[in-house]
Amino acid sequence: MKTWAVLMTSVLLSSSVFSHELTEATPLQYDYIYGSVSSGTYRSPSTDGDNASSVIVGINHKFDDSDLLWSADYGSRFVHPNDLTIDHYLLRVGLGYRWLLADKLDLVTNGKVGALRIDAGDKETDFVYSVDLGLRYAVTEKFETSLFAEALRNKWLDENIYTFSGDYYFYPKFALGGFVSYRDGERGSSIREAGILAKFTY
Repeated sequence: MKTWAVLMTSVLLSSSVFSHELTEATPLQYDYIYGSVSSGTYRSPSTDGDNASSVIVGINHKFDDSDLLWSADYGSRFVHPNDLTIDHYLLRVGLGYRWLLADKLDLVTNGKVGALRIDAGDKETDFVYSVDLGLRYAVTEKFETSLFAEALRNKWLDENIYTFSGDYYFYPKFALGGFVSYRDGERGSSIREAGILAKFTY
């Protein structure tokens, strides 16, 4: 198992639109529910160009009058190396913190724990933990972008995950966006993927 402490950087910009107002102290929104779907390519020393896909739903929350954050997510990932199918089911909860660095720019970190279930014929479940560090920046009142780095650790696979995304608020509490990510795994394995994301603020 690799050492789980890996630095990561994340630029996630969140804004609000039309009648949705942002406070000077918190120009970025942290209270939202989201869902994403993605597809990409899995590579390893024994295979090249096989398909990988995922579906993720989650919730993020910032406690009132505090910079403390709470989050939870559930994801299903399907990898198809050498005509096999390996299913990953990941459930996590965690706490985080944000620092206001400048107008519309925050530094954010999160730590999460949970369970990972892998189904490759035999089903196994094990403890998983992760940590991330990143920047969030509001480009405009309607447009946000993000660059994430995350270290995810469990007994089967250690991954370092890097994600860049952009979201646009078409309505006061609804945004659509896209993202690309690179998942660097052990033993020369990696996943490159792109996807779309929907976000609902509350």
